[in-house]
Amino acid sequence: MENDTVVAILGPNGRKGFRNEARWDHFYTTTDFSGTADLPLTTDLSSSTSVGVQYYTREYSYLRATGDQFAGPGLSTIEALAILDNPTNNRVTNNTLGSYVQETLGWRDRLFLTGAVRVDNNSAFGNDIELVTYPKASVSWVIGEEPWFQDAAPSWLSQLRLRAAWGESGESPAAFSALRTWSPVTAPGNQTGVTPTSSGNPDLTAEVGRETELGFDSQFFDGRLGLEFTYYRKLTEGAILSRDLPPSTGFSGNQFVNAGEILNQGIEAALNANLINRGNLSWDVGFNISHNDGEIRQLSGEPGDTSIVFNSWSSMEHRVGHAPFTWFGVDVVSAEVDAEGTVLSAMCRDGEGGTTPCFSESGSVIAPRVDLGRAIPPWEMSLTSSVSVGSGLRFHALVTSMQGHKRFDNTMRQRFKLYRIARANFYPEEMDPLMAAALKGGDQIIDPWVNDASFIRLKELSATYDLPQRYVQGFGVSRASIQIAGRNLFTFTDWTGSDPEVMYTSGSRAFMAQNNLPLAQQIVTSIRVSF
Repeated sequence: MENDTVVAILGPNGRKGFRNEARWDHFYTTTDFSGTADLPLTTDLSSSTSVGVQYYTREYSYLRATGDQFAGPGLSTIEALAILDNPTNNRVTNNTLGSYVQETLGWRDRLFLTGAVRVDNNSAFGNDIELVTYPKASVSWVIGEEPWFQDAAPSWLSQLRLRAAWGESGESPAAFSALRTWSPVTAPGNQTGVTPTSSGNPDLTAEVGRETELGFDSQFFDGRLGLEFTYYRKLTEGAILSRDLPPSTGFSGNQFVNAGEILNQGIEAALNANLINRGNLSWDVGFNISHNDGEIRQLSGEPGDTSIVFNSWSSMEHRVGHAPFTWFGVDVVSAEVDAEGTVLSAMCRDGEGGTTPCFSESGSVIAPRVDLGRAIPPWEMSLTSSVSVGSGLRFHALVTSMQGHKRFDNTMRQRFKLYRIARANFYPEEMDPLMAAALKGGDQIIDPWVNDASFIRLKELSATYDLPQRYVQGFGVSRASIQIAGRNLFTFTDWTGSDPEVMYTSGSRAFMAQNNLPLAQQIVTSIRVSF
């Protein structure tokens, strides 16, 4: 007798066993040739000229095989499956060739002016695009070494450097983004043929960002305290965004376009302090923080565009006035269900500070899609602490944190969809009303799966001991040390999935899937020897 629940969850084939194997490989190669010539032009003026050529390659390969129904008990290999799906094998290569020239003039080792230009070519550029050029300029003034500043500055200010920079940089398109691609199919008469896969974009080029930076580096109390601060403003034009193709084009899926303008501005700050420095005891602490406020200013993929859907299934969009990679969806705020678990009423956010019915009388979703949160963390922080005892014992700790972003928990989505089948049919009173309303809307309502992924993590804690020289010098060893380190020891988070840092297998920074393992807690012991 068949188990109806098992069949409903796994299907008629999967109940007899299934296997899915996948392998992703990423290879990065960098070839860099550079040279610098330093020349004193006068007693006070120096020149430094640099030229270089760089060649980067990125190769991505993917291999997958899957199937259902093992021929008998105890079997576990792909070959032992009765029903095999078509295996998938894909290999993509992207190449970049760039060259640059840079000139730096220094005046009395205090004032430095730099100008540079870089030219790039990329294998993913469209047919009509050959080269892109990126200029830059910067100025740095060690004002703390000026005699007049030293006379006027307070005694606790040890050093001060002011800096400003302007430049352009670019992000190349993904491989094959510009090309029209095809997939093999079986044509009538059992002949081979092809079908369109991607329309491509022959006009696609690199997105260009123009960035201005202002900042300073300072030291206080004879170098015991250091503070670095940077404000940046970057306007990206021709930003590469993905949009769904209309069926009238004859192609399915997405197309990459140079779609508009994105403004990114924010701050970066670093504080370093030597709290204790007494003979055989030293304690150093460092704190880094950065904040990014991204906003899409314009979309020009098509006239009148105010939104480009990045992923229609998950409801991620690029929308004018919002941060890139923002979740949009129906947000259920209240609901009522009867004893049988049937949704009687449900109210959703209307995007204007109020609420509106989620469903029509026929049961279809009618509430608008509202901003559910951004996928890219606006805040990133890290805290380091290093303690040295004597001449050979050191302790180090690293705490990292990301705050203010959300991700799609596909594990939770799958669990509750199965819960509805396997348990809610028998115990409808256990179903949360908000969850019942979300499940009623199917995958049109994603708010329960888009959750806060903020976290604080004790990333590393280590102890290192340098063996005394008298213990190792007889073996021809100049230095030896022993280290014990723990990694990913504790994580404080409200994230609903297994790990807030683990990414979806496709590399997306927004998704979390049920087939990903959390970062492993590790205890590592190592011995380092120098001869």
